[in-house]
Amino acid sequence: MNIFGNFYFIKISKAKEDLSMKKPLIAISCLLLLGYAANARADFTNLNLAFTAPDQSLWGGGPSAGFQEQGSTPGPIGVSWDVGANTGTASGQFDGGLSINHVASMAAPGYTSLTMNFAGASNGGVMKSDLGAWVDIGWFVNVNMPWPIPDIHTGGSIFSQDYGLNIYETFTPQIGAQVSGNDSFAAYSLTAGYKGLVGVGLDFLVTETNTFRATDITGQLMYQLSGASDYGITDFTIDSSGALTMGADLSTSGTWDFSLINLSLDNEFAPSFGLGLSPFIDYPFGSWSPGSISVDLFHITPFELAFNDLDYMNAFSIVVGGGTAVPEPSTMLLLSLGLIGLAGLRRKIQI
Repeated sequence: MNIFGNFYFIKISKAKEDLSMKKPLIAISCLLLLGYAANARADFTNLNLAFTAPDQSLWGGGPSAGFQEQGSTPGPIGVSWDVGANTGTASGQFDGGLSINHVASMAAPGYTSLTMNFAGASNGGVMKSDLGAWVDIGWFVNVNMPWPIPDIHTGGSIFSQDYGLNIYETFTPQIGAQVSGNDSFAAYSLTAGYKGLVGVGLDFLVTETNTFRATDITGQLMYQLSGASDYGITDFTIDSSGALTMGADLSTSGTWDFSLINLSLDNEFAPSFGLGLSPFIDYPFGSWSPGSISVDLFHITPFELAFNDLDYMNAFSIVVGGGTAVPEPSTMLLLSLGLIGLAGLRRKIQI
């Protein structure tokens, strides 16, 4: 009996000894949870960004204009063309959300950081242009004959018509990604044949291609102490990564109000025009074409679509030194774990 009693006494003593060694570690862990909970005051602010470019000139933001290009196929016999466009407008839309991760409160004045992330809304981007275009197709024969046979210089009109080129392209906005849209019209198909057996022809296709790319979002982060003249202001740029981390020095206790001002969408937009020539041969057993010949007619130097600037005054606030804020669920969880751990530790010590 004494042997078992001694063994039980030794076991209890060993357990208490182990507990006494672990008590400092458990206590430190619980206190760390409580300390972290007291300072874990992260918050999110979400802003809707709606950049809109109203109708403006398709030719670079200046007054309405146009272009005209004339040309012909090589050789003494062939076709000629006169293609052009006048007036024309372009517009755009670039919608998305800007989330800002920041602290809601700070125990004492000092430096704090925040992170911005941009995400485009699904089909929140639009690239649009409208303009009128025309095409005149003609034929010519320029043959120099030996004397005394007179030279042959003649020609005429085959086709003349006005058209419209209208582009409407939707996309999900993403900084740095290029978006293209195009429209075209079949200007004319010139054909000739022999007794319904063999036919030859030339198709004319006028095309417009627009490209758009948002290069970055720039702005200024302004923070001011409520009821005082203390303030700070920092320029920032959100590039193709869509994310940015920056800091603010909140050197005085109180409530600091944060604003985002002069938000601007930097971008590149450029239209280009072309003419496609596709010769073909039809015969009783099928048709054959060597492919299309693409002729660049006109390129416009890239320019910026005039999107509006955005301002968000008092978008969020940070309370420094003495501010009371309602804890978030994650903070409450950490606080509860710390208190439960301390309570359990106290109960074991009493045992």
